[in-house]
Amino acid sequence: SQNNEQTTEIKSIESTEETVEKEQEQVVEQEQSKSQTEENNNEELESIINQIKQEVQSNQSQSDEISINNENTKAVESIELIEQEQSQNNEQTTEIESIEEQVVEQSQSDEISINKQNVREIESIEEQVVEQSQSDEI
Repeated sequence: SQNNEQTTEIKSIESTEETVEKEQEQVVEQEQSKSQTEENNNEELESIINQIKQEVQSNQSQSDEISINNENTKAVESIELIEQEQSQNNEQTTEIESIEEQVVEQSQSDEISINKQNVREIESIEEQVVEQSQSDEI
């Protein structure tokens, strides 16, 4: 009877040992699976990080392009303003030249008129002098 108990106890111990071994194997498998999952997660994270880096570079390029476009737009606007000012200056110069021509023409016309008037006055004075002279002779 004692032998039976010992045999039963030995069988129970062996069964427990088997169970422990199986559980240890499961733990090892779980650890391996966990390690593989972590490795997969790390690879996925690395891929995501690389994608984000590419997007950041792309965004930086787009930002640079936008900045350059803004500068170009400002330059074009400045050029357009300068062209407008030049056009206005050209118009004003043309107006000034036209006015100068008118002033010169008017001045010449005034001179001619004054000269004609002076000639008339001189002729009138000469006539008076001649008349006075004739009157004095008589």
